[in-house]
Amino acid sequence: MKTWKLIAGTLLTLLVCLHLASCGEEDYSTPTADALVNTTWTGKDSGSMYNQVIIVSRTNLTYIVRAENGEESSRETMQYTYNESDGTFRAWSGSFEMSGTINNAYMTLRIGDEQLILDKE
Repeated sequence: MKTWKLIAGTLLTLLVCLHLASCGEEDYSTPTADALVNTTWTGKDSGSMYNQVIIVSRTNLTYIVRAENGEESSRETMQYTYNESDGTFRAWSGSFEMSGTINNAYMTLRIGDEQLILDKE
């Protein structure tokens, strides 16, 4: 009986280890500037607005804010710079400015005192 318990415990441990080893992690590496072109990032702010960043080219992006019902409340075409070595970026249009970091899974966006997490679509 002890032998069967030992075998069952060993098999259970082996199955758990195999399951954990097969779990893939998201890619949190820093993308290249070219890899960011034509990507879309979306997330919700602390209120009820959805924020979306569409990277149009190596130097331009579109920032869109929508209400929960999908109605667009603002749209800004912005210039941006991106540092591939650490994933930081800065975007601006007139006096409006935002900054943050990007990896292959999500974007951390800072606008004034607010920080948002946008997921890659």
